[in-house]
Amino acid sequence: MPEDDWETQLAQGFEILLRAPLTTFDPDATYAFHHWDEVVSDDFFDEDLDLALLTGGAVVGAPFDGVPALADPDEDETLSWKDWRVDLGRSVFLIDTDIPKLGKPRPGTHVGKVLAARGLTAEDLAEDLVHLDARIHTDGTLFDAMRHATWTMGGPDRLVPFDPECVVQPKWERRLAAVGHDGLRDHLRMLCLDAHSARCAGAHYVRNRHPGFNGMRKAGGRVVAAWELGEAQAYSVVTALPPEAP
Repeated sequence: MPEDDWETQLAQGFEILLRAPLTTFDPDATYAFHHWDEVVSDDFFDEDLDLALLTGGAVVGAPFDGVPALADPDEDETLSWKDWRVDLGRSVFLIDTDIPKLGKPRPGTHVGKVLAARGLTAEDLAEDLVHLDARIHTDGTLFDAMRHATWTMGGPDRLVPFDPECVVQPKWERRLAAVGHDGLRDHLRMLCLDAHSARCAGAHYVRNRHPGFNGMRKAGGRVVAAWELGEAQAYSVVTALPPEAP
């Protein structure tokens, strides 16, 4: 399928999910995609974390050398971190720690510099409670944020087939019936499962009924699309940020 045709199919699917044409969204906003995962947050400050990547605001991708918490041990896993690149510098950390200047939501570069200035290592935060809103690297457009949030960056050959044991939320089953591409329709259905099915597969789509993460709210962001994965153990959130936001 030509890329233009594929992008047209994707735009149709995204507009169904967003319940509005893409052209109606603010063209001057930056559309950020963040992902929170409980396990990754808990394990992020592994003793093998390369703090220089954090301090330098590196953008890292699979196999995530130097950031073991992001490494994907199952290369065959679908809908995983391995398909994304993570902007460590613009990811937001909320750390329950006594270390000064780290008690509020802070970008990764700030966290890395504070640790370096105090001669601390990642291991010094290993026992602290960490909430990491990972900023997934995109081009800032709503279209690209939605591609990453729905794992549709790789083309039709990377779509996930529908699991017949899963149940789609009825309203989204009806709405997604309008998607013309069979494979894309089934892929998006897997991201609109009911809450029970999403406990072990795919995702539960909550649209804009998500409060947003602390860093997003501080930047004046507005949630436009969100998904819950597992038993509320992970969330994906697409947010419209004001033009002046980083």
